[in-house]
Amino acid sequence: MPISLAFFATPYGQVFAAVQDARITHLAFGSNVEQAETFIRRDFPNTVITHEQTPLHDRLFAFLQAPQAQHDFPLTLCGTAFQQSVWEALQQIPAGSSTTYGDIAARIGKPQAHRAVGTAVGANRIAILIPCHRVVPAAGGLGNYHWGPDIKKRLLAHEDSRAV
Repeated sequence: MPISLAFFATPYGQVFAAVQDARITHLAFGSNVEQAETFIRRDFPNTVITHEQTPLHDRLFAFLQAPQAQHDFPLTLCGTAFQQSVWEALQQIPAGSSTTYGDIAARIGKPQAHRAVGTAVGANRIAILIPCHRVVPAAGGLGNYHWGPDIKKRLLAHEDSRAV
């Protein structure tokens, strides 16, 4: 089944979204078509990638202009059972707040696995909707973010400004 790829400008930077069978498979920062296709092919090596914007892309674009605390987008999560448990836990972090890798590890019942949680957070393929930007080191600071510290700061500041 083909994957449809579309690009959008957001308040946080340029993103691309991949949709297959009315489900989001990838949402990431970037504007380079070749890099976007390479990113998608890590999970779907033999798929045909089209550049047709779908109704789900349109809905996602509207959401990205002013994200709300929760979303109901259908997602395809490509990862191990452990990674998926981490990504599910990330979706439970309220907008405008943050948590630590250790807290996520405890939440999924693996309190000693904070490093593995960090690896799973870094493997997230669906930025913003699976809010890996809300995870920070217990020692303080922003920590790493696949898309860079400036985007992480913008995402957190936007959420903090909208928190009630």
